[in-house]
Amino acid sequence: MSLEDIKAKIIGDAKAEADRILKDAEEQADAILKRANADAQRVVSDAKQKASELEEIEVERRKVVAELEVKKLQLAARRELIEDIFKTTEEALKSLPKDKYLEFFERLFGIAVDSGDEEVVLGEDEQFIDGEFVATLNEKHGWKLKISPERGGFERGVVLRKGFIDINLSIDAILSDIRRNWEEKVREKLFA
Repeated sequence: MSLEDIKAKIIGDAKAEADRILKDAEEQADAILKRANADAQRVVSDAKQKASELEEIEVERRKVVAELEVKKLQLAARRELIEDIFKTTEEALKSLPKDKYLEFFERLFGIAVDSGDEEVVLGEDEQFIDGEFVATLNEKHGWKLKISPERGGFERGVVLRKGFIDINLSIDAILSDIRRNWEEKVREKLFA
């Protein structure tokens, strides 16, 4: 074999080796690109999945917040309705005509008077209960009630006083008692 043939063979072998290396490199590059694309698709898919999960969580959170807000508004409306009912009761009691007001208080006196010689302390703005009313009760029931010269620190109604014991029959105390005894029953009737 001649020198030229040897050179050509070496060059051919080198070229074949270079082609094989180049082909291997291209195959490796293609494999790397395929893995990179698969990884990228997996990352994008994972990101979409996480975004979807986060969106579901956010939607659920907003739903819970909205439901709480609705319950809060319903509770406020219920409280307002109950307040309106007791406000109407208060207005009805305060606006009773004189004869009905006195009948109401005569029944209260009948329940609250113990010894019959209590002192009757009138409210600052009491308009209907007076000496004449107390005298009528005394005569009717054989009591010896007397009206106190001082007025109480409440608007309307009376306090029956015997020594250190006061029985509060003021309008405010009556309304407070009505609320305490009836509020739960009213709530149950309205919202059961």
